[in-house]
Amino acid sequence: MLTFDAGHGPMVLLTNSHKSADLMSVDSIASASAKPGLSTPIKVPSDPFEGLKSTYIPLAGVAQIGSQDSDFFGALRRNDETGAMELVSIRKVAFLRLSDFVNEYDFADFKYGPHDPWIGIHHLLRTDEGYPDLAARAKP
Repeated sequence: MLTFDAGHGPMVLLTNSHKSADLMSVDSIASASAKPGLSTPIKVPSDPFEGLKSTYIPLAGVAQIGSQDSDFFGALRRNDETGAMELVSIRKVAFLRLSDFVNEYDFADFKYGPHDPWIGIHHLLRTDEGYPDLAARAKP
């Protein structure tokens, strides 16, 4: 569990080595704790989930995470393909590394549209991860 503030108020990031991480605001935790607790089991999937809502973050395999600086987390995680442990930096505003995913934006013939909302963040993340050729294609 890690607490931090990335400009939207204090947040809690709860990581797990076997599933996606959960991101919650401290305000939502305080609000949920003021409500009465659950008195009957939650019926999944027929009834909606009850209790504290969180945002799922694609950070599976994390063994340890900490704040590296004001912009990055430092994470020790297990590589899904090789099983090796690796130390990586993850930008706090993105909560992911582009190199962990294969998507249409990486195809050689892909062209960004004139108002593509991802172009700026792709440029930033590709620059962070050391892919200048891909970053140049996504220059805002």
